[in-house]
Amino acid sequence: MPSRKKIQGFTLLEILLVVVIIGILTSIVGYAVSGNSQRLLEREVNRLQQVLTMVADEALLSGMDYGFVMEADRYRIVRFNTENTYWEPAENDAFSSHQLPEGMGMSITLEGEKLNLIKQENNEAGKPALNPGVLLLSSGEMTDFSIHINSMHSSARFTVFSDQYGDIKISRDAGT
Repeated sequence: MPSRKKIQGFTLLEILLVVVIIGILTSIVGYAVSGNSQRLLEREVNRLQQVLTMVADEALLSGMDYGFVMEADRYRIVRFNTENTYWEPAENDAFSSHQLPEGMGMSITLEGEKLNLIKQENNEAGKPALNPGVLLLSSGEMTDFSIHINSMHSSARFTVFSDQYGDIKISRDAGT
């Protein structure tokens, strides 16, 4: 009896099963990556709200005036030096300069007007002039502001803003 040669290969069912498994794994990885971007954005927004709330409380308790200086991808808290009459970086570690993660950006609206973010110029002492856009005063008053934060890795966009009662709140912008 002649020997029959066995044909080797994959059946259509096996190939379809592999394609389905690859599709499922790809969607899981895609969801995990976009979910991380969303969580990172939410964490940064919450951090900013907490820092600004803490600075407003510190201004009331210490009797000192503070400010918020912002560039497109970083921000810092400054304190008004009454002796030298200029703004200087706040000494508290919680108020140190903070760089946003790569791919995130901010814009700001002050009292209804969008502010153009420019590099800070130098003061008389040759140090960067830290001119805050948002003031958090020792009297409890603060500048009416809206800080918009977004990520190029997520469609979400959040706003940290001051309300009419001086509270600092977060909203998720419509359409996200």
